[in-house]
Amino acid sequence: MDWCMDLFVSKDKRSDLDVSPLYADLKGLPPALFSVGTIDPLLDDTLFMYCRWLAAGNEAEIAVYPGATHAFSLMPIAIAQQASERCASFMTRVINT
Repeated sequence: MDWCMDLFVSKDKRSDLDVSPLYADLKGLPPALFSVGTIDPLLDDTLFMYCRWLAAGNEAEIAVYPGATHAFSLMPIAIAQQASERCASFMTRVINT
């Protein structure tokens, strides 16, 4: 993970608000759907952001997909179709309210 992060941003910039939403003020943001697989290296980060989103007073949903990897939703597999349908349902609900 460190190697991947080093490709995008230097260590001294990782806590900048423009780089990491983990440090940002999240108040007043729109509803969000957080989707993640159980074997995604970003599972913990996703769960943390979901909790921060709620703590900031925003609406949020979490969808955790058993056995799914990072970027699983881009793969031609059944669980990706389920994630796509969940996302479409979420968007339809949010847009129509």
